[in-house]
Amino acid sequence: ANFHLDGRGSNTLRLAFSLYPPPELEQAAQCLAKAVRSMLA
Repeated sequence: ANFHLDGRGSNTLRLAFSLYPPPELEQAAQCLAKAVRSMLA
């Protein structure tokens, strides 16, 4: 997906958020944060 500064990117992000239930989003966010910390460590 292409993210543009005209607002379509935020619409795509909003669509992605609407496709997943909050618990799965939270789990994905934790996995992402863990991966980032691993890269920075």
